[in-house]
Amino acid sequence: GKPYAEPAYRGVTDALDGYGAAWVAMRTAACEATQVRGDQSQELMDLRMECLGRKLRGFAAQVELFVHADAALVGKAVQAAQSLGDLGECANAAALKAPIAPPTDPTVRAMVEELRGKLAEVKVLQSAGRYQQGVASATPLLVLARGLGFPPLEAEALALLGDLQVDAGEVKVAEETLTEAVAKADASRHDRARFEAATRLLHLVGVVQLRFGEAEQWGNQGAAAIARLGGDALLEARLNNHLGGLLYARGRYVEARDRYEAALTSMAEVLPANHFLIARSHNNVGLALSMQGPDRLAEALTRLEQSLALKESALGPDHPDVANSLHNIAEALWKERRNDLAEVRARRALAIRARTLGPEHLLTASTEMLLGIVLAGDHRCDEALALGRRSLATFEASVGHGHEFVALAHSLLGRCLGDAGRLDQARAHYREAVAILEPLGAELRVLLAEPLAGLGRLELASGATARAAGLLTRALASAETAPPSDAAGTADIRFALARALWAAPRDRPRAREMATAARQRFAAAGGGWKAELAEVDAWLAAR
Repeated sequence: GKPYAEPAYRGVTDALDGYGAAWVAMRTAACEATQVRGDQSQELMDLRMECLGRKLRGFAAQVELFVHADAALVGKAVQAAQSLGDLGECANAAALKAPIAPPTDPTVRAMVEELRGKLAEVKVLQSAGRYQQGVASATPLLVLARGLGFPPLEAEALALLGDLQVDAGEVKVAEETLTEAVAKADASRHDRARFEAATRLLHLVGVVQLRFGEAEQWGNQGAAAIARLGGDALLEARLNNHLGGLLYARGRYVEARDRYEAALTSMAEVLPANHFLIARSHNNVGLALSMQGPDRLAEALTRLEQSLALKESALGPDHPDVANSLHNIAEALWKERRNDLAEVRARRALAIRARTLGPEHLLTASTEMLLGIVLAGDHRCDEALALGRRSLATFEASVGHGHEFVALAHSLLGRCLGDAGRLDQARAHYREAVAILEPLGAELRVLLAEPLAGLGRLELASGATARAAGLLTRALASAETAPPSDAAGTADIRFALARALWAAPRDRPRAREMATAARQRFAAAGGGWKAELAEVDAWLAAR
C-alpha cells in the first residue's frame, strides 16, 4: 500500500533477474572453459566455483530477507538488491589465485565456507540499512572466525564488522576493528579485505576525524591492494570517491570534484544508470560544486536534486542515503538564503536520520546543527538552541571534545545566545570554539572566522570598538581562506569591522574601504542579501 512499493518491486525484479542471469552465465562459462575447451585449469575452475557458491549464498539470503519484508525494508529494497556481491570477483583469475591457501583440513574448510555464507547474509542487512542488527549479527561470527584460526576469514569478518560499526556511528571502536582487519589482511595477503578495511579507514580517519596525513596512508594502501588484485574499475571508482571526500574535508573543492567526476565516469561504464552508487556520485559532485562560488550553486542544486531523485527511485523515500542528499540540498539552499525551502529539506533529512540511524548518531546530530543554523538565520533561536545543545552532546560523545563539529556547535550556541541578549554565555561558547579550532592547523583555519566574528560583534554591541576591531580583523584573515561560495560571509565581517573602525577618526578611511568592499561582495552574492546591501548603502550614505 505504500506509494514507493511498485517502483521498488520493479527495481528489485530487474536487479535480481539480472544478477541471476549473470550468475548462471558465469557458472556455465567457468565450467565450459575447463571441461569443454580445456583453456582453464581444474584448479582455477574450482576457485571460480567456490566464489560463485559464496555469491549464491548471499543471493539466497537476499531473497529470504525479501520474503519477510516490511514497509521499512521495501523502502530500502532496491539498494539491497543492487548491493549483491560483485560477480566480477569470480572471473578475476589473478585475485582468485592470490596466495590465500584454503585450510588443508576438509572439515575446517567446510566451516570456513559456512561462515563466509553467514557473512554474506550479514552484508545483506547492511545493504538494507539495518546497521545495528548487522553489528549484532557480525560480532558472534567474528568470534567463530577467530576460533577457526584462519586469518583470511578473520580479516573478512573484521572488515565487515568495522564497516557496520562506522554506519552505526560507533566511531572509536570501528577504527580499532578496521585497523586489526588491515593487519590480518596483510598477514594473509588478502588484498580485497585489505582494500575494504583501508578505504573505510580513509573515510573514518580523514573525513570524520580530520587526521589527514594518516588518511592519505590508508588511501595508498587501498591503491596498492587494487594493483595487486590486477586492477578493478569499480574498486578504483570507490577509492576515487573516498579520496574526493578527503580532499573535500581539506577544503580542496575543485580537486574533490575532479575525483568525484572520475569515479562517476568509471561507475557509469560498469553499473546501470539507476544504480545507487551512481546516485551517490552525483551527490558528491553537487556537494563539491556548492563550495565553488555563488555562480555554481544552481548547477550544484541540479546535481543534488538529480541524486535525490535517483536515490528515492532506487532506495525508497526513507533510506539514510536519501537523508544525505536532503541534508546537502538544505545546505545549498541555505547558502542561497532560501531558508524556507532549506528548513523543509533539513527537517525531512532529520526525521529520516533520527528514525533509521537513531537520535544519537553523528549524522543525526549534523542535521540537527544544520537545521539550527537555518533557524538562527531567521532569529528563531529557541528551537535553534535546543538543536545546538543536542548536537553538541552527540558530537562530544562520538568524536571527542577537540573536533571541529564540537566547535561548530559551540558557535551556533554563541550566535543564538547573543541574539537572545545573553552575552556572557554567548562569549563563553564562542571562546570554547576558538580554543578547539586554533590547534587544528591551517587547513581548518577558515572555521575560526565564525567564532572570532561572533566575539567581535558582541564587543561591538557592548561599545568596546577597539577590542571588536582586533577580533574582526582576525576573523577576516581566517574568512579570506574560505572558498568563493562564502563571499557573503566575508562581506558581513567586513561591514562589522567597518563599524568598529569608524569609532577612531584615524581609521575612518579604512572603515569606508571595508564597507565598500562589503557592498561589492553582498551584491555579488545574489538577491538573498538585499537587506544587507541596503544597510551598507545607508551606512555609507550617512558618512
